[in-house]
Amino acid sequence: MKKGGCLSLFLKMLGGLLILLILLLGGIAVYNQTLPDSSPVLARLSKEELTRIREITHLRNTLGDEVWPGWSKQDIPILLYNEDYAFLTGIENPSPGWERIPYGVEGGGKWDPVPDASYYRQQLPEDGSTPQAFIVRIGNTYAASMTTKAWTSIRMVQLIKSELPAVSKPVFPYFLFTNHFNSDWYISAVLHESFHVLQARVAYNRLVESEQSTALETEYPWGDDRFREQWLKERQILAEALETKDSLDLKKKVVEWSAFRKERREELPENLVHYEQRREWLEGLAKYAEIAIWQAAYESEDYEPVQGMLQDSEFDRYQEAPDYRNREISQLRSDLQFSESMFYYTGWAQAELLDRLDTEWKAKIMKEEVYLDELLESQ
Repeated sequence: MKKGGCLSLFLKMLGGLLILLILLLGGIAVYNQTLPDSSPVLARLSKEELTRIREITHLRNTLGDEVWPGWSKQDIPILLYNEDYAFLTGIENPSPGWERIPYGVEGGGKWDPVPDASYYRQQLPEDGSTPQAFIVRIGNTYAASMTTKAWTSIRMVQLIKSELPAVSKPVFPYFLFTNHFNSDWYISAVLHESFHVLQARVAYNRLVESEQSTALETEYPWGDDRFREQWLKERQILAEALETKDSLDLKKKVVEWSAFRKERREELPENLVHYEQRREWLEGLAKYAEIAIWQAAYESEDYEPVQGMLQDSEFDRYQEAPDYRNREISQLRSDLQFSESMFYYTGWAQAELLDRLDTEWKAKIMKEEVYLDELLESQ
């Protein structure tokens, strides 16, 4: 083919690709116009939300003890909130308001029964205060607290948009992120907060100490490039250990990880070492419970979701559990994961490894001054 013919063919192909790109971006832009900017139901929990709440409690009551001894027997209320209302289930005649644990910040007012329903609600204060995605205390009772699924998805898109340049906001494929956060994910996410209730009831002082240690975040050497590289290598060793099948190789990986962690911490002040350990205890254990309960539902041959869950178009019967775990392992070894949230992943990884190395670790870890890394290093 002559040079001019090759150039003409190249230009035609380039033109075709540009047309496809324009059509693709146009389709994304049209789809983005359909994304909601407010919850479809404000003053009540939707039928789907109520079914998910029943499934959250049912799943924990049925399989919770497979994840953590005694978790299934806990009576754990659930507080969900959207942009306008907070909703409370699992408490009869609740005391007014809520207290954000562990800071003692009180908010809200009287809980009103929702007509023709078995839960309570109140409009959020005009000052913009809300419960938190963690736990709250209502009277003398701890409750798992989180945004509703609808509001969670909307807030996620809003957060992504806030980080994008204006020109890309209309055509950014938000669905690539939000599609992963289906009902299965949401159920396990609320159970993550539910596990914090168990921590509060069993080891309240540790929970308070661990949550308040976030004050040290500003002292942590996030901007040190060498420290970041060391942390990345350490997390990659943990990821390799999680994927190791052979028990002897696993122990070798744990020894390698332990030595590397000690080396990384040589110049780290003791208070920041404790900051790492406390955050791994608090959020790493909850992350462990979140992933493990999803995996338990996936692996169970007998487990049946509550009636109505199968009508939820966003529910996948927990079949994505292996994929979700693999994605979280990818997050563990990702260079982009260098923020306080990485302690969720490193704590979870250590807990999973302890499952394979120490059958008694769960009885030990709730005691004062017992940390995941120390238990793992002792194996």
